[in-house]
Amino acid sequence: MEKKFLNVHSKKDVILFVSLILAGAICLLLPLGSYAHIVSFLLITLGVFLAFVLKSEYKEVSSGDRCKKKELFFHPNQKIAIQAAIVSNPEAIEPTVNMSGNSIKLDIYYSSSAKKAYLQLFEYIPHRYEVCSEVYVHDIDRVKTLIK
Repeated sequence: MEKKFLNVHSKKDVILFVSLILAGAICLLLPLGSYAHIVSFLLITLGVFLAFVLKSEYKEVSSGDRCKKKELFFHPNQKIAIQAAIVSNPEAIEPTVNMSGNSIKLDIYYSSSAKKAYLQLFEYIPHRYEVCSEVYVHDIDRVKTLIK
């Protein structure tokens, strides 16, 4: 079964844009002058804009788990080793801070509440990343070193 992740609002996102809209509405209702009204309209506009744009969590469609996402990039010669590791031994993956030749991308969606981590490998084909592995589900304790 294929796993799909949708980009959704987190609680922090909702608190941020609702508080901006409320602060703008309060400034609009108070008799503070024309400059305060301009600031209030800007706050309300920013809050509404963030409501449409800001989505920092991911939701796994079939189970409903809310996850965070981390991306790791690797050199192309590590592809086979990483493909083998994400199947059964994700602890063996060594996250490196190598910024050259990042044509292999490992997406890690992890949910602390569900204690699950979803791993999927991508390879860079000019102008986009193509899927080159299935989504593998592991216990979150097995990938702690990757999501630090």
